Amino acid sequence: MIGRRKKSTLTAEMETVLKKEQAFVLGIKPQDIFGDEFSSEDENILVHGIIDCFFYEDDHIVLIDYK
Repeated sequence: MIGRRKKSTLTAEMETVLKKEQAFVLGIKPQDIFGDEFSSEDENILVHGIIDCFFYEDDHIVLIDYK
């Protein structure tokens, strides 16, 4: 698996599809993080940050580094 990822990263760099410094914002239900302790379904936890490096592979994103 490690060799496959290294190959994918190299391929992404060579094809110039490596994405860098992308801001993201994501709303997550508290239940998805903390389980059934939270019953309010109309609230979200806001998660935001910067994805330092990623690329698309087939139908998903390969995340290399984020803060």
